[in-house]
Amino acid sequence: MPNTHNKCRWSLTVSLLLVTLMGLSSCSRYQRLPDIMQDYHGRLARVLQIPEYQSLSVVELTYPSIEQRTLSIAPITMNLRDFYAIDGCALAPLIAQRNTALGKVASPSQRLIYEAQLIDTLHSCVLLEDASVPSSQSELTQVLSEKQAQYPIVWANLMQNSLSLRSGLGFAQGYIAGGADDGLIETKNALSYLLYIQQPQNTESEVLENHLATIEQIRLPARLYRTTSFLARQLSELNQHLSLFNTHFTCETSRQRDQIVIFNNVMNQFFIQQIQPIASSVNRSHQHIQPLIVSIYTQPNIADAYKDVLEQQKAQYERYVNVFREHVMLLQTILQKCGMRPTA
Repeated sequence: MPNTHNKCRWSLTVSLLLVTLMGLSSCSRYQRLPDIMQDYHGRLARVLQIPEYQSLSVVELTYPSIEQRTLSIAPITMNLRDFYAIDGCALAPLIAQRNTALGKVASPSQRLIYEAQLIDTLHSCVLLEDASVPSSQSELTQVLSEKQAQYPIVWANLMQNSLSLRSGLGFAQGYIAGGADDGLIETKNALSYLLYIQQPQNTESEVLENHLATIEQIRLPARLYRTTSFLARQLSELNQHLSLFNTHFTCETSRQRDQIVIFNNVMNQFFIQQIQPIASSVNRSHQHIQPLIVSIYTQPNIADAYKDVLEQQKAQYERYVNVFREHVMLLQTILQKCGMRPTA
């Protein structure tokens, strides 16, 4: 028995260690971009005799304050005594659950689950025929109508105040890594699901919470914004140095031609093989998830402050695209002066 116990403990320890190492590996992968950029700029600086790399602060997304995100959801009162007489109507226990201590402090996601269940239950109760309580039918119909009108506000409250969504969309320390590890498919599925439940559905709590957890853990939208901000600032500075270099460079001497051969190797090793794959992931992620984010945060009950968030994201991405395009053109111009083309 002691030997078996030790084996179990050893197995558990190894499992926990593997999970920890996988987490650390993922985190370190999301931190590679600054090192790649520093190496790339540093090598170019030595080869072309331009200023050294300087780390510039990343422009963070300005997320709406809690005052801007607060939504008012008016309570609706119901006379439960009549509903007890409706055979098969499960409304009373559902409302009792809401009135518990835990029910009153439910998270935005659990509040949405409850409201969806309540609407479904109200609809079922309305369909039940019970001539002994005719007044209950009209009251149930009225409450059902009010709850259906309120549901989009409850949904908007989840979109604005879920900690998982706020973390995943606006706060991250990492960058796009380039590849399947970035979680594009998982994030796209999660955002699509959130749009799907914009109308009352038979929403399963576990499914919703798993999608929210995915967004919080992967944080692809936040890393996307952080990456475009980083690349736009660092490449913009490098572009200024390359532009100045281009004004004086002629490629008329053997020393200059040898210099550009080394330059081409550096460009291939760092820009083509490492930075461009990250940029491809950035563009692919933006193409797939930004339309979903825009669809979510332009709904009628979403606070106007989110329009500023969407404008920040749009302007930042456009700046990144322009700076990246300018950088490619500068690299090509330097090579063309020596009759060369980029080689992979």
